[in-house]
Amino acid sequence: MKLSASKRSIFAATVVTLFAATLALAYQSGASRVGQPTAVATVNLAAVMEKLEQRSSAQANLRTMAEKLKEEDQAKKADLTKMQDELKAMTEETPERDALQERLAMGTLKYQAWQNFTGVKIDIEKSLVLQDLYRSIKEAVAQLAQTSRLDIVLVDDSKGELRTDAEARVSREAQILQQVADRRMLFTSPQIDITDDLIERMNNAFRNAGANKPAAP
Repeated sequence: MKLSASKRSIFAATVVTLFAATLALAYQSGASRVGQPTAVATVNLAAVMEKLEQRSSAQANLRTMAEKLKEEDQAKKADLTKMQDELKAMTEETPERDALQERLAMGTLKYQAWQNFTGVKIDIEKSLVLQDLYRSIKEAVAQLAQTSRLDIVLVDDSKGELRTDAEARVSREAQILQQVADRRMLFTSPQIDITDDLIERMNNAFRNAGANKPAAP
């Protein structure tokens, strides 16, 4: 069957239209999978760590431990001072004086070892608190990013002035250059900052965890 010239023109135009529509749909489909804009947010990490109730609670526990160690330190110092006073009162060389002097020397060594041990212990506890806090922040950021459909969450280091320390062993110029080199962001829009949302989310979760924690027997 032969088509007239006008029908052939209409048929050709229809084919071209269908082909163009197919290409458009294919492009849109590919764009929705590949060309979606990346959703980015920023967090002021220093502000988050400062305002978290989890950190305040951990610091309170550290202060309690430090106070107990201070009381123990004072008791040990008092024992050593008492032995020193007793030793001064013994003016004559006697076996009792020699024994007391030996106990004082041994007690002093033990006290110094105890001081070194407690210093390391406190340092370890502080580092564990920071590690646990950072781990919690990363987990909370991942959850917030998932619910808010964020692809990347960056630490905003654009805030804060460059400073120098007169007591540092390097020149002021070197200090400034190092701070500039360490910076990764020059500007971030407040519209993509999720610091307050993250703080509120983590504090609520911390309170709920405390409320649901079973009472100690």
